[in-house]
Amino acid sequence: MYNIRIKEIDKNSLTTEVTYIHPDAGKEIGSKDFALQIICNTSRDLNWRELPVSKEEWKNSIDNHPEKEKITTLNEYLSGKKIFIDEEEYASLSDHESKRNIERKYQHRFDNWGIENGQHYIQTKMNVADFTDEADTIIIDQPTIVSVNKDSNLLTFQVNDENLLAHIKEGMSYDTASFSIQDYYF
Repeated sequence: MYNIRIKEIDKNSLTTEVTYIHPDAGKEIGSKDFALQIICNTSRDLNWRELPVSKEEWKNSIDNHPEKEKITTLNEYLSGKKIFIDEEEYASLSDHESKRNIERKYQHRFDNWGIENGQHYIQTKMNVADFTDEADTIIIDQPTIVSVNKDSNLLTFQVNDENLLAHIKEGMSYDTASFSIQDYYF
């Protein structure tokens, strides 16, 4: 729905160009949670349009991120957490009561499951409340929007800890279906 291009990083401030690339893209891009999604998305292995460093250098910046634990938690809130389960539990997931028992055991609701590298897992649901609470804490003030043209805006925001931006490089560009969680759910 959008293309995000990192335009400028200045200590704890980030400016991105948000271009609407799909007719269904909403114009609600100024929420704190939308800004936090940019930080999270750039920490995942994307189908980059542009990556101004080698993929190995970018992966190294994620592996050695000064706020790696925080970034991991934020991504789990945003996309769900992968919990590895044993083969017997996995085989029972088609039974409604067994699924509920696994949710009770792991204390997470889920609706996706699969196998990765021979290991069985469940994928927890998005944690909307905790993600938006984190956005309210991490993103200082409301992001500002400046129109570039009818299809693009500059979105600028500040974070409370510049280390959260350590993995982001000017010139990064990727497409996303991110949306304003705050506007959609609340």
